[in-house]
Order: sequence, then structure tokens, then C-alpha cells
Amino acid sequence: GGVAAPADAGAAVLTLDAAALSGGGDPGPPTGRRPSPDDLALVAYTSGPHGRPLGVELSHRALSTAVVAVAEAAGLGEDDRIVATGPPGAGRSALEIWLALSAGGTVISVDASDGGGLRAALDRRGATAMHADPEVWRLLVDAGWSGGPGFAALCSGGAVPPRLAAELAARAGRALGLLGMAETAFWSGLTRLGEDPAPGSLGRPLGDGHWHVVDGSLEALPSGVPGELLVGGTAVARGYLGSPDPARHRFPADPSADDPRVRLVRTGLRVRVRDGGLVELIGVEAGRLAVHGRRVEAAEVERALGEHPDVLEAAVSVPGAPDDPRLVAHVTHRPGAGCTGSDLRRHLRRLLPDHMVPRTFVELGALPRGRDGAIDRSRLPVLRSAPALVEPRTEAERLLAGLWRDALGVPHVGLYDNFFDLGGHSLLCLQVITQLERRTGRRLDPRLLLLNTLEQAAARLDVAGAQPTAR
Repeated sequence: GGVAAPADAGAAVLTLDAAALSGGGDPGPPTGRRPSPDDLALVAYTSGPHGRPLGVELSHRALSTAVVAVAEAAGLGEDDRIVATGPPGAGRSALEIWLALSAGGTVISVDASDGGGLRAALDRRGATAMHADPEVWRLLVDAGWSGGPGFAALCSGGAVPPRLAAELAARAGRALGLLGMAETAFWSGLTRLGEDPAPGSLGRPLGDGHWHVVDGSLEALPSGVPGELLVGGTAVARGYLGSPDPARHRFPADPSADDPRVRLVRTGLRVRVRDGGLVELIGVEAGRLAVHGRRVEAAEVERALGEHPDVLEAAVSVPGAPDDPRLVAHVTHRPGAGCTGSDLRRHLRRLLPDHMVPRTFVELGALPRGRDGAIDRSRLPVLRSAPALVEPRTEAERLLAGLWRDALGVPHVGLYDNFFDLGGHSLLCLQVITQLERRTGRRLDPRLLLLNTLEQAAARLDVAGAQPTAR
């Protein structure tokens, strides 16, 4: 017996157990075309420019180039116990596993949704390295993780927020910031945290990668002049699955290569080269946003919002500070419509991953437009309208309100506000719960923040006699 391959698979099928079961002995190695490093290894789906996800084709060569380069830069070896925090089945999860295996180390799979539990797991299992995004590192640091001189902290997301970069550098003997996107096998740039004090630095190319800063005609620009960052090297993807048009635009030919098939990839990042060769992030191209190192194509979020029957038009932006960028949706409603931010958030969670769901919704009578009729995103307001605020009254309400303000970065929290309606998400929710437990010794069920107002959540928290610690 064996497993039948589809007729159009285009591959030779060798049923390894058939000969053994029939007494025919070892059938020997497969015949036909031998595998190539340029064969397809993984298709990673990412946000697309026209409102549809794109499947990024990554070869074995691209993945191995990125993984080995990071392992070498972090000094990982066979004695390391490396934590994998990516959700099972996600492209990043596979890379974390390969990272450990390429160094000969041990993979430790953990639940990264709770800072206190993650810290305990790292201590209990003798972890010596971990790769995670800034939000997970923030949870871990806030939970009191102390690290150690032999620990390797790998933080993806490009320019690591300055405060977090300093904290990781102080706690880990090896602290790296990793720049990347799906089109470059997830990792393509490296910053050694603590060694480069300038905020916004993307560092230098990783492995055999090379970076180019170009103008709108893809002509090279001198140091100090802002332009778009293009990335080259063997970690660049083959293209997009079944999508030749976006691929032609995003993967121009590498003019420095003899082979016309060798490509660069356009990142959409506006940068400039500083003294010393470090590349500084300035912003992103129109229509493309970045939230904690994750790419968000505005068109994809806007298309999903437009599928709600009450929404007439929508535009999204990221007006937050670099340390805490926040995705904001600006919507106009059809006449007579009465949907709320909570309604739109529930609608989007059925269509988009969590990091692409806006944290704030702003209702407008009309979207601002320029003379050419296009939406003028620079004139989108950043403040949300809100009902009259009712101040917290009890000790528990004031304590929770303070934690919510710190986590969400909002100036006020009212008695009838809901944590998720104010822009919270699962990781920020766990950050609040961790801080609450540290201050009071009491733990709140995360579901209480999802379903209840501040008043209702505080009523379930018995803090009689518990005084918040000095801040």
C-alpha cells in the first residue's frame, strides 16, 4: 500500500513499502530528477496590495540561507535550548524549529500568551535563547524576566522600540534585532541591540544579503538621501504563487548580477544610509503600513471593512508612536446605519488575522480627499469620538483603569468602557493581567476583559485592603 499522488503533481512516486511487503527487498534510491536547492520549500501567505493575500514562494536555498545566517550571528550551538514561540502551523514557527536544528540545539515549544507562565517555562526548562516579536518580549520583561549573560534574545520586527531594545540588551548577553519580510525568508537584516544607540536603525544586511537605496526609477542614491530599500541575496523569494503581475513589480532584476533571473525585492520601506553604513528607517510607502514589525496592506483591511453592509468607505492609518504603533480605521456609514466599533471589530476578526484588526475606529461624515480625488491620509483625524466619560469610583475600578491606560496608551478610561473596544488585543490583555497579579497577588480571568466593562470587571476583583504599589 501507499499514498496516491494527484495526477498533475508532476513528481515521480516511489512506494517504499510495496517492494518490502512483496519480498522484493530494498528498492534503492528514487530515480528521475534529483531535488534542487531552488525547489519550492514553503509558501508563506502575506498581506497583498489589492486586498487579497499573496503566497510567497520560498526555496530551500532561501530558507537555509536565512536560518544559518541568524544562527551564526546569534552564536547558537549544540548546547543551546531554543524557545519557539510562533503559533503551530505558521511560517515563523517552522523557521524557529529549523533555527534550533541547524545549530544542533534543542527546540523548546512553549505557550507565549502569558508573560508569567513564559518566564516560568524558560527558567524551568533551562532555555538559553528565544525568538519572538516585540509584544511577546514586552510580556516577558514585564513579568520580571531577568535573562542572563549566556542568553540570546532575538527580536523580529525591524526597528525594535528603543525602550525594549535597551531592556533586552541589559538582560541578554546576545540581543539581536531582526529585520525581515516573507519575501526575504522572514529575516534579512540584523541590529545588535545596545551597540547602536540611534533609534530607528535597521542595522545591516544579514548573511550574503545586500541592500540598495533607490529612487522612484530604481536608480541608486548616495548616503544620506532618503529612498526605498531593496534587498538582494539568496534569501530572496522566487515570487508569488500564481500572481505574475505583483511579482514583476515587487521583484525587479538585480542590475549587479550577471544572470538576468537574479532578483531584488522591493520592501516598501523608506530609509537612508547613515554614517557607518547603518540604515535608518524613515517610514513606509503609501498604502503599506507596519504594526510591530508585521506588514499590513491598507487595501486588504479597507476591502474587509467595505464588506460590512453598513460601511460606505474606509481608510486605515498608523498614527501611533514608534514604540506602540496603532492601527486606526476611519469609516463613513451608509445612511441610516448604526454599527459600532465593536460590530466592525467582530466582523473583521472573521476575515483577518488579529494584527490586522484596527484597535480604534473613527466615524467620519466623509473621508478627506485631495484635488485629484484620492484619499488624503495625512488629514485623517487620530482621535476617536466617545460618549461622556464616567470616572472610576472604587479602588478596584481606579486600579484597573490605570493598568488599562498604561497598556492601551489612552488618556482616559471610563466606567463603561470595554478593554477591547478601546483598542486592546490578547497580548495587551495578558500584559494587564500580569501587572495586576504583580501588584495585588490576584489573577483575573482574561475572558472578563473580553466580555465586560471596567465596572463589571472590577466588581469581580476583590481588592479590599490591597494598595497599588508605588509606580
